Amino acid sequence: MARVLCTLHNASNSINGVAFEPHPKGVVSEEIDQDTADHFLSINGYEPHDEAEDDGSGQKSEQKPESKETPKAAPKATPKATPKASGSKSA
Repeated sequence: MARVLCTLHNASNSINGVAFEPHPKGVVSEEIDQDTADHFLSINGYEPHDEAEDDGSGQKSEQKPESKETPKAAPKATPKATPKASGSKSA
């Protein structure tokens, strides 16, 4: 069984008798047999949908290795002294 993701903007919740549900990148099909999936995949705008790699945001989730390096703090800004006006006001 397979699922396909349709990224076409005018996609419906039922395409060729197959139910689709909303997804951040478009709509994703219910479980379908591989022959039906192959038919959809032959059309531009359809791609395989692998739930194991999808975190629901529309982007594939990736395991990023944790960095052991501690982030460096940004240097603190030091205020600059403003020179005082010298002299007296003349009228």
